[in-house]
This record gives sequence, C-alpha cells and structure tokens, in this order.
Amino acid sequence: MTITDKSGYVYILTSKNCEIIKIGGTDYPPMKRIKEINNSFPYKQYGIWHLQDFRQVNDWRLVEYHLHYQFRSFLNKDIPNQKELFQIAWQTASMSLNQIDETLIIKKPKVDRMFQDNDFREFLNDLFEWSGLIHWLDYQGAWSLVLFSSTGRGDILH
Repeated sequence: MTITDKSGYVYILTSKNCEIIKIGGTDYPPMKRIKEINNSFPYKQYGIWHLQDFRQVNDWRLVEYHLHYQFRSFLNKDIPNQKELFQIAWQTASMSLNQIDETLIIKKPKVDRMFQDNDFREFLNDLFEWSGLIHWLDYQGAWSLVLFSSTGRGDILH
C-alpha cells in the first residue's frame, strides 16, 4: 500500500486515571499526537494517555469514522466537547483494528502484541523508572526496544 495525502494513523489510547479509552486519528506519528492530547482540553484531565494500539492506514479519517460509528453506543456523553472517548475495553477496540480491510492498511506495528502483555509492559515500565529513563520520555517522545539474544554464558560482555 502506498502513502497518500489521506494517509495517517488510527490509534487507541488509555489512561490509568479513567476507565475510558480514546479512539482517534492523526496524519502524523501517534506519539507526537499524544503529547498534544495530554495538554489539551478535555483530554488532559483524564490523562496521562498512553498508546495501546495503532495502525498506519491510507485514509485515517475513513477508518477513524468507521471505528467511531462501530462503537457509537459506547460514546461517553458525560464528558462535553468530545466525540472520541468510549466506555469499552481497549482490547475490544484493538480487535476492531485487527479486522480493518487489509487494503486500507499501510503498516502494522511490528512489536505491538508484545506490549499487550500487561506483565511485560509493567516490567518495562519498572525498568525504565528504576534506570531513570522514564524522566526523559516526554522529551524524547519514544524509544526503540532492542532485545539481545542470549549468549553462551548468559551475559552480554565477556
């Protein structure tokens, strides 16, 4: 699939501060959009928001519209001035991302399934907090994760 003027990302965000999820779309990488969301009304009062799943698609507005329409009965109407907060489990929305017509998808995240394991995600979060890296996340926006294969002795350096 090729990138077009309508290309972008459809994403699912969650926050530990609320039971709702945000389903949205953007024409630039989700981590940049999350920074904006965490600083804009009405979303910032329910954040800090974190990326749970996303897809790069050739028409993000169309895909976002279909997801919003699919979950319209779960739209949180108690929060004014928004149409992207839903009272559903993020896994339910993620399953819908997996069912998007393949002709609309440009790219799927390669390691997204690894981060749907809550224990693993919490382990990485604890590791980043312990190492002090977590304090740089807002500045850097995102990190790459490299998993090293094991060595014969179980260590990296000999």
